[in-house]
Amino acid sequence: TAAGLPPPSPPDGRPRGPRAAVAPPWERVVGPGAVPRGLAPEQGALLGVALAFHRAPLIARGGEFVSRFVRWRAQAASPASTRTEEEPPVRAAPPSSSSRPDPDAGPGPPVPVEAAPPPPAPPQAVRAAAGDGGRGDGASATWEAAAGASPPAAAGELPESGPLAAGPPPGERPAGAPRGPGDGSPGVDRPSPAEVERREPPPRLVPPPVEAVETMSGACGVFYLVNAVRALGFFPALDEHFRLPPVVGGWGWIELLARALLTPRAAGLAHDPVWRVLAGLDGRGPDEPAGHGFIAPGAETLPGAWAALLPDTGAARPAPPPPLGLDPPPPLRRFLGLVVPFVRLRLEAALRAAGAEDGLETALFRRVGLIQATRAHVEVRMELDQASLPVRLAGLDANPGWVPELARVVTFHYA
Repeated sequence: TAAGLPPPSPPDGRPRGPRAAVAPPWERVVGPGAVPRGLAPEQGALLGVALAFHRAPLIARGGEFVSRFVRWRAQAASPASTRTEEEPPVRAAPPSSSSRPDPDAGPGPPVPVEAAPPPPAPPQAVRAAAGDGGRGDGASATWEAAAGASPPAAAGELPESGPLAAGPPPGERPAGAPRGPGDGSPGVDRPSPAEVERREPPPRLVPPPVEAVETMSGACGVFYLVNAVRALGFFPALDEHFRLPPVVGGWGWIELLARALLTPRAAGLAHDPVWRVLAGLDGRGPDEPAGHGFIAPGAETLPGAWAALLPDTGAARPAPPPPLGLDPPPPLRRFLGLVVPFVRLRLEAALRAAGAEDGLETALFRRVGLIQATRAHVEVRMELDQASLPVRLAGLDANPGWVPELARVVTFHYA
């Protein structure tokens, strides 16, 4: 303290040590040496957050990253912190006999005590202040921010209502719709801070993204799922409803959904080059399976808006077939078995409404073309005979443009 005396001990008699410092949240993504510690807090935050968004955007957009940033920023505003979370607490030595106060000397001068930093605001408050309502960037907001205007009608921008629209945002019930199995139940409440700490995944440094790749593929339709997941609100649901720790990246989810929708019956696609491209975009090695390190979600029921669109929600379903070329661990298999039927239902309904008669493998995924991927763009180039009227009418081959969860500009070209 300012008087040079030890701070008063808490009621249990143990001396109070210095407050543990919160490590910058971007160090979990880019490593501890990427941002010099000598920078001012504002400079370090700008560089660290930018690197985290470039390296792993889904992690940087997650609630845990935002919560850690708020705590780190509150700590940076108060210079009282002297040690990091990873260091063991330092116990103060008991006072020696020479330093004990004389009981007959009467009370001494008041000892000023350092004020603790104000409690950090919850992540929802930060998101609300940013103007996104806590849900992150939606498809229309992303387009307006990236292009400054609505896409032309010929581009087939995904409609706000139609076969693929999933109704209200995840977690909201459409008017008059029956409650979903987990809608409003105690089991889907947000966990306490202690539960979040218990479920928090171990630190994982994300490898640098792919520099550049160009390859032919017979499954270019996998990239149509980019439009599908955005129309369904899939990425916001992962964070807001399922409360999944940000272990799997955005491109990892595209691959998992594609493999689960194809199933092992898709002969000849298990070794298509598209999976190698997706692994590189996700920052994984070619031999590391998608979904590695997945942790069970905080809610194991569908969002209310999704469940209301599924027939026989409470009925028992047969075990789904395994994803194409993958043997996922039980938690990931259960989660895919929960969400993939809904994604399949919406895709099949959209394509049937547009006149498609084939299954998803033929109507959607089997498209021959050239994939060109860089650190900023993914371009899928196909010949005109690969274009599909049902896919076009469903809005699945519209140019997504900048997709924040994928950290890429995604475009389709036909020539």
